[in-house]
Amino acid sequence: MESIIQTIVNNKVQVLTSTIVVLAGAKLLSSFFKKEPVYERDIVYIYDFPQSSMPVIHSSPFVLKVITFMRYANIPYKVINSMENGPRAKKPFIRYNGELVSDSQNIIEFLTEKFNVTSLKLKDEQQEAEAHLLRRYIDDAFYWSLVYSRWCDPVFSPVAVRGMLAGVPPMLFGIISRIAKSAVGKQLYNAGIGRCPREEIYSVAVKDVNSIAKRLGDSQFLFNDKLSVVDISLFSMLVQLYYAIEPTPISKAIKSNKNLVDYIERIQNIFKPCDFVCSSRSA
Repeated sequence: MESIIQTIVNNKVQVLTSTIVVLAGAKLLSSFFKKEPVYERDIVYIYDFPQSSMPVIHSSPFVLKVITFMRYANIPYKVINSMENGPRAKKPFIRYNGELVSDSQNIIEFLTEKFNVTSLKLKDEQQEAEAHLLRRYIDDAFYWSLVYSRWCDPVFSPVAVRGMLAGVPPMLFGIISRIAKSAVGKQLYNAGIGRCPREEIYSVAVKDVNSIAKRLGDSQFLFNDKLSVVDISLFSMLVQLYYAIEPTPISKAIKSNKNLVDYIERIQNIFKPCDFVCSSRSA
């Protein structure tokens, strides 16, 4: 077994090339026999990653954000689990009556206009401005601590990566997981967080959690009793961290703030049944 592993390591370029050729051939063959899907009018088709075994069924917070928005706004949709990427080479993206839209916030703004969603609008421009800043922080800063814990943390990532890539065939798991972890590591480095030691990453993340808890206070939602799009953004991120496949410093920090636990449960309870969380998979 060791000699086989060493052979693969020494010839990783050839192995990778062969793997790509096999996958490309399989994809070409399947595309030859595959019928072009029929898209119904007035249905939103949202493209998600292949199914994982993570506690949150939609393991991308951005996919979950759009789905939660559509559930709340009673927008008819269907989920397509696929390796296909959208116009910006990322997920989620949607297809609606022939139009393709990428990026979770762009999608929500597009659907808000198409379906005339007004129930999530805040009362004034000042609240909207604060909500914009909070959402930018959640989506573009807080997010990276989730990515680190899942893909690069030496303690927690081995279990999380297996959960994230549960749909990958066993014979390809090793090479695909190494490629994925390497790519994510570069993203984290470019974002800045990957240049920090592990203890500092979690120290900052725990401070972030505690700050969010203080901002929420005793309110039901971020802006008192009014659910808004930024609540959906925060919920979609917190729920990924709260229902961790392995307990992390971040999940422990969330659980130590009762108002955040209540907040997660309050938003979950809006949706009956709440079928996007499989708590039995959570640590």
